[in-house]
Amino acid sequence: MFVLFRDVPQDYSEFMQHSYNIFNRGLDRELYRQEQELSKKKLSEIMMEKKLDLKIPAPSRHKVNSLSSSISTPASEKKPSSAAIKEMVQRVDGDPPPLWGPQSDAIGRSILAVLERDPRKFDHVARSLHGRQLPGALRSFMWSDVLFKEERKRLHEGNVEKVVRERFAKAVSRGIEDLKISRATFSPIHGLIQTAVIETYNKTTSMVAYKSDSHIKESCRALNVLYVYDRSYEPYLIHWLFPLQLAFQRSSNTTTEIGEHVYEVAMYLDLLNSSCFPTWPQVFAIAEQVMNTMMLTDPDLYTHLKSIATTNVKVNKKEFLHQLISIEKAKAEELLKATPGSKREENITTELLADPLVFFRRWIGEGFAAAARPLISVYGEKGDASGTNVTLPAVFRAPIRPDIVTFVHAQMRFNSRQPYAVSEKAGHQTSAESWGTGRAVARIPRVRGGGTHRSGQGAFGNMCRGGRMFAPTKTWRRWHRKINTNQKRYAICSAIAATGVPALVMSKGHKIEEIPEVPLVVSDKVEEYKKTKEAVALLKKVKAWNDIQKVLNSKRFRAGKGKMRNRRRIMKRGPLIIYNKDNGISRAFRNIPGITLINVQALNLLKIAPGGHVGRFCIWTESAFSRLDKLYGTWRKVSQEKSGYNLPMHKMTTTDLSRLLKSDEIQAAIRAPRRTENKRRVLKKNPLKNQRVMIRLNPYAKVMNKAAKDIERKRRDKRLGVVNEKRGIKVEKKGTIFLWKSYQIKDPSKVKKKPAAKGKPAAKGKAKK
Repeated sequence: MFVLFRDVPQDYSEFMQHSYNIFNRGLDRELYRQEQELSKKKLSEIMMEKKLDLKIPAPSRHKVNSLSSSISTPASEKKPSSAAIKEMVQRVDGDPPPLWGPQSDAIGRSILAVLERDPRKFDHVARSLHGRQLPGALRSFMWSDVLFKEERKRLHEGNVEKVVRERFAKAVSRGIEDLKISRATFSPIHGLIQTAVIETYNKTTSMVAYKSDSHIKESCRALNVLYVYDRSYEPYLIHWLFPLQLAFQRSSNTTTEIGEHVYEVAMYLDLLNSSCFPTWPQVFAIAEQVMNTMMLTDPDLYTHLKSIATTNVKVNKKEFLHQLISIEKAKAEELLKATPGSKREENITTELLADPLVFFRRWIGEGFAAAARPLISVYGEKGDASGTNVTLPAVFRAPIRPDIVTFVHAQMRFNSRQPYAVSEKAGHQTSAESWGTGRAVARIPRVRGGGTHRSGQGAFGNMCRGGRMFAPTKTWRRWHRKINTNQKRYAICSAIAATGVPALVMSKGHKIEEIPEVPLVVSDKVEEYKKTKEAVALLKKVKAWNDIQKVLNSKRFRAGKGKMRNRRRIMKRGPLIIYNKDNGISRAFRNIPGITLINVQALNLLKIAPGGHVGRFCIWTESAFSRLDKLYGTWRKVSQEKSGYNLPMHKMTTTDLSRLLKSDEIQAAIRAPRRTENKRRVLKKNPLKNQRVMIRLNPYAKVMNKAAKDIERKRRDKRLGVVNEKRGIKVEKKGTIFLWKSYQIKDPSKVKKKPAAKGKPAAKGKAKK
């Protein structure tokens, strides 16, 4: 489903080769050859045992292919039972399952046994393995047997690509409507994506050379489109997107107009993230082009791939990757020795390994089978990556529940309270008795005796001077709170997971803009520090001193009575140092303002989430970071140090419920909604008062009403004429009635004009009476 582009950069055209060439030509040849050999071998065994002349059976379409012959069961052996399959799956260690080793073979055997019994479960297996590393045998089965034989017969290659594009376009359109945005390239988390892309390009040496406004803008747009498509965003997608941008570069770089290229790259990234693969004709075409380019640009890699083409199933990508890096290091050392007078630089090996070609090979080795759990770099004493990586512990993917963290934090704070109470005798250390009634004074007890102002004054009551307080405090109050162990562990897991989200750490107020990576992991040599100057130097190297500077600038006087109680000044919190063994690290860091130290075996929620707010900036040592999986488990494996405990599960894997309900897959499976027409109740109206209802009941009522109105009008006119005649009122033709003759309109032609007086002209417009 990848579209073949014209211009593929030569340095990066090998991007598809190591992943695709292994699964097309050599795989197909090996498949055919081993299938024939396997059929003949089985036939000979059966003939030897039963001495029967049997016909060679053709290999079934749904049977496990020859690439899985090493894990196939012979004909005489029974297939494993469901309990055996379950036991093999439970023996798998790690999360997700690794790409090589006996665990991968175990899970591959179990899944292939399920597929042998019911090939229709392939879709269920593929969905279950979404985002996980596929075992080699199962991956070969998917490529050769299912995708190659079944899908090619059911769907034409052009139709497949058309369907994928249509689904992607519909999903993006729905996302724009649901999110109420104007365009897909500007999602609600646009700012977060832009910050993450810029940070990734700055801290990844291999990507710095391609840091340009157009490249970063294209990355941000593609990730925004992907977020609008399925509301998913992970930082590792930036690394996956980078090779796709280089491999499928558009011929004309148009930065002013957003073309189809951004949407295509987003679609390819979604297919890659969903473990989808291109069609076979496109694989052949891309492999051919990449092979020709690689033969010119990198003959060593070309020779290696060609030599392993016939045995590609047994190739270990990880081992090949390690061999490749060791070869590059050896080349760098030889180059340094061959250059006379050259000084050995500390980062020369890092620069050579950061070459884009080597970075691209590394992506090839892990790209298509990469885990959802990224690798975290370990930083040394000089602030640069030491070259060793640790897998992100599963606890960092635990659900973040601020409500549970706040509740558990408040309950834990109760457990540090010190009991307090007033004296039992306070307010009652006097002799007083009520005077009773009849003295025109209150019945409060009054002090006995005389000769002083105190006598006769009220006592004992809380409203009296010198009296006791209302409800005196007691030391047997319920000061402490019992907290469920599982709830405490849930809160700690949520707090740890929040420390790995840069947005939450920054919202807490920590200055981590220049931090190379979150979570930040340093070498175990830091645990041996004993001097404060060593600790300060490390914090400045890893760019964490900005947070200490913030702490120093926040020192101020306390606003309250605590100033009287020997706690005059307060300051903000700084980083939390989490170590595994205290070989002097506590002495080195304890005098730096704002820093708190804690052992990974005794993690305290009050330190990880002070104030009940998640997102504290944590600096982990390598051994402490690696120990988290043993402490809290990995979902697939329970904790080794907490009896029977495992991480809490998410309530929903996909929180966008509206998108799920509107998806094509669910809409196609559910039945159409029942459209019941609502019966409208008609309001009952009185036909004697409502003319329309009466006409609806009796159409002749309209004629009768008109006739009645005409009769009434004639009677009224006749009566009015008789009255006007008796009163002497004339009625004009137009129907105007004048009560006085002086107001009647006269005909101007009949009015006689009197001659004007001599010497006095008549006034214009005025007639004399």
